[in-house]
Amino acid sequence: MKPLVFVIILGFSFQSFSQWAELSPLPGYSFFSVDFSDSLNGWVCGSSGIILYTSDGGINWSKQKSEINSNLRKIRFADLENGWAVGDSGKILHTTNGGLNWNLQNSTASLKLTMLNVIDANTAYSAGRWVLHSKIYFYILQMVV
Repeated sequence: MKPLVFVIILGFSFQSFSQWAELSPLPGYSFFSVDFSDSLNGWVCGSSGIILYTSDGGINWSKQKSEINSNLRKIRFADLENGWAVGDSGKILHTTNGGLNWNLQNSTASLKLTMLNVIDANTAYSAGRWVLHSKIYFYILQMVV
């Protein structure tokens, strides 16, 4: 007697309940980082030193003046007023007024900062790489106000 084999094929339908929506894009720029201090107030940063701010949860965005042209790779805020942005050429920007003014804290041509963690309004850490004489070194910075 031959064994009887049953094959059951079940059809599954996977539905995603999360929806992503494009929020007021700004053509001509690439964005690398986003951070919100609450459900309404947020910032994005990206190519050519662009920083945008929203106070309505991303419906409308306005430019903030970073005064630099280097790519900004990360942006993080401790609260609504205090934040940092870091990027290429070792650029470190700091604000104490929600981004109305950004102050350049560091600029080192061979340093590319790609990571940022903000502890509080006075302390942040950034990491990246340093290229010197064709050698790559990994670097960690502590920024204290």
